[in-house]
Amino acid sequence: MPECANILDATAEPVKPVRIAIRAGGKVILTESSEVICVESRGSHVVVRTFLQSHCASESVSALEKKLEPYGFVRIHRSTIVNQALIEEIRVSRSGAMRLRVKGSEREYSVSRKYRALVSRLAPAWF
Repeated sequence: MPECANILDATAEPVKPVRIAIRAGGKVILTESSEVICVESRGSHVVVRTFLQSHCASESVSALEKKLEPYGFVRIHRSTIVNQALIEEIRVSRSGAMRLRVKGSEREYSVSRKYRALVSRLAPAWF
């Protein structure tokens, strides 16, 4: 598992796509925001998942939510933030539970009740 560290703040005006800097293992890894699939909480740190690899950072999901929101990321659960540009499918069960799948990931992510309204706004024209 990668060594945990801090993600650097972006100081410039939000420009899409933006490069995100992640400190991991004594180095800084720069990646395009469009390459980040999701951020998931894992205990006292978070895992930033990209198409090629995962990086560990010692930041809270709440702190990253504030940093990444201007770049098209949306929180869907207390422990998960996803790149909304990569959301490919939203499934709603009969009970109303929501799950979504993002490009580049075979996993499905649960949308908690608290964040359902945010996800519903992602697709304004529902059929």
